[in-house]
Amino acid sequence: MSEHEQVTGMLTAKNAASLELDPAHTALIIVDMQRYFTQPSFPFTDLFEKMSPGVCSGYLSRVRETVNRASVDYSITSVRMVRSSSLRQSAPRRRTAAI
Repeated sequence: MSEHEQVTGMLTAKNAASLELDPAHTALIIVDMQRYFTQPSFPFTDLFEKMSPGVCSGYLSRVRETVNRASVDYSITSVRMVRSSSLRQSAPRRRTAAI
């Protein structure tokens, strides 16, 4: 089984469980996740490596090629869903990076 199939299998199993959200106690928080999911030695890749050694071989380069656009598309869709619902919205807080 390839590392891609291993990761896909783990994510499929995780996503099989239903997730019920109570809008009164739910927040949509969008964080710049590309770095977290595309860098070696971050908790995401460390977890997968502990679960299945070698699983990230080749994974990180594929993610870097695809995650940027996919994350933006998913974020836009999520924000539109919240805006079209009756959920309460608040203005984003902006942080500036230290130089």
